[in-house]
Amino acid sequence: IYQKAKIFMSNDETIFHNIFHIDEMLTQLNMFKATMNQNEYRKLYMAICYHDAIHKNGNNTNEEESINILKRDFGKVLSQEDFNEISNLILCTKSNIDYDEIKKYKNADLLHDLDMTSFIDYEIIKANDVKLRSEKNEISVDVFYKQKLSYYEELLKNGVFISSKYKKY
Repeated sequence: IYQKAKIFMSNDETIFHNIFHIDEMLTQLNMFKATMNQNEYRKLYMAICYHDAIHKNGNNTNEEESINILKRDFGKVLSQEDFNEISNLILCTKSNIDYDEIKKYKNADLLHDLDMTSFIDYEIIKANDVKLRSEKNEISVDVFYKQKLSYYEELLKNGVFISSKYKKY
């Protein structure tokens, strides 16, 4: 699964939403592996590897296109139920701020928090700011920071982290 993710992300020109982001999420997930059912872990692992398979700035269908890549690679070996569950997890990463929607799906709250680990401390936020700005170089600095501020305000309405595993943050 990871090797396939590396292949389709190797041509990825994104600075933040790339294989290093996937690596960080998987490292965080591995901290909880011993406490998880193997099947649930596998679904989260696949959702992590495929949630940013397609990441084009300004594209509102990145997650749906990522699910198409998952279907291409594993559609014949996953049960329909597992495919649907993994797809729903990926779709929950679309906005990252609709907590009511996220909480509808098992482990989507943890996936959300794994995706948000870039907000764990100030130094990480600063380092990622440069990467995210590089990905969005087609928009002005003012527009970038206005969008970022708006996103932060939305994210902070209910708190950045929502799973019990990341409550301490």
